[in-house]
Amino acid sequence: MELKLNWSGETLVAQPVGRLDGESAADFERQITEEIGDHSLVVDFAELNYISSAGLRVILVLAKALKARECRLDLCCLSHPIQEVFRISGFDQIMNIHQTRKQALAAD
Repeated sequence: MELKLNWSGETLVAQPVGRLDGESAADFERQITEEIGDHSLVVDFAELNYISSAGLRVILVLAKALKARECRLDLCCLSHPIQEVFRISGFDQIMNIHQTRKQALAAD
């Protein structure tokens, strides 16, 4: 998995490319944790084609850590297969999910 990181104002935008799974989840978490500080995070899933339970776990870990620091986590651009994983797992009920990156950034 490749991870593209960039800043939009005070919000870190992370865009994973490929697969977020047991092999890549720890690196994904580490890279974001090193960069984020006390800022909000938008994860753009436009180029993600697979997420495993390990990937979901790291999203949940990041969400809890950000909430503890009173920062937001917003997700956007989920493909239909990724949306299904979030729906089946119930994450769609506990995460801020937006259709576009622009909407996710505006929610912050």
